[in-house]
Amino acid sequence: MEKSIQSGDIIAITTSMSNLDIVHTGFAIKKNGRIHLMHASSKKSAVEISELPLADYLKANKTQSGYRVSRLAKSAI
Repeated sequence: MEKSIQSGDIIAITTSMSNLDIVHTGFAIKKNGRIHLMHASSKKSAVEISELPLADYLKANKTQSGYRVSRLAKSAI
């Protein structure tokens, strides 16, 4: 699925926690041919681009079950 994600896409991290669908959001950033997550890090209290590619970032947290991708449509104006 990573090949279909483009830089600038909105990434919503899903969770397996009950009564909660989305646990975190950010933007897809292509770095060295892989998709990384640009997001507000609560650990660093700053916006960062994840060191790990998105797939590895998700594997690092067992409550994260996957992700949803949204892309804004280009305006015809």
